[in-house]
Amino acid sequence: MKSFSDHIVICGWNFQGGKIIEELLVGSDCDIVVIPEGVEQQPRDAEVSNRRVRVVPGLPTEDSVLHAAGIENARSAIILTDPSLKANDADAKTLMIGLAVETLNPKIYSCAQIMDSANQVHLERANVDGVILLDVLGANLAVAS
Repeated sequence: MKSFSDHIVICGWNFQGGKIIEELLVGSDCDIVVIPEGVEQQPRDAEVSNRRVRVVPGLPTEDSVLHAAGIENARSAIILTDPSLKANDADAKTLMIGLAVETLNPKIYSCAQIMDSANQVHLERANVDGVILLDVLGANLAVAS
């Protein structure tokens, strides 16, 4: 297995994952490691067929899986929400992943999606650097349209 350094780790997977990988491949020269989490949420082969993309199976809350993804040497982490869950459950899961990532690499730049903006404070307390508020973003886009 290739060992990565100064790479991007995507924790979790949702319908936006493929587009995120596409944009990262064009916009940076970093390697990308994806921890898609479960069998239900897997990237399609076309989304991860680039030689700069590697998939590490397992739960992104588990230290062994994060170590296999090279989290301690990663530049940044993107934590994707699970839209199949209720908002608070999805955000709690995102928070647990954020805590695991930040604990194993306090210098990493982490960015997480959450479904309920009221939970932003919890991710900030976990030292997650950027929080994408999906409920606010959707409303802002609707108004801007």
